Amino acid sequence: MIDGIEYKKILKNLPFGYALHKIELDNNGFPIDYEYIDVNESFEKFTGLKKENVLGKKITEILPNIKNSEFDWIKYYGDIAINGSENEFEQYSE
Repeated sequence: MIDGIEYKKILKNLPFGYALHKIELDNNGFPIDYEYIDVNESFEKFTGLKKENVLGKKITEILPNIKNSEFDWIKYYGDIAINGSENEFEQYSE
């Protein structure tokens, strides 16, 4: 069994980006935004977004034009959260 400290060490040192989000839903239960709760160093490296600049903020504050992106990040992460599923993906963004 892995305790919380070991778990955080594992997440911190992953070779791929990791982010924990809190999904915000509208009155109909559809995802409309998400807030960053935690990210690892690889996330910072791959996205260029620094932990201290994203934690506790909504994605629409950090990247106001995200809703105009070809890939619907909010819907994608919201669907995972709502359905309790897991997914791994590779997506490129400017």
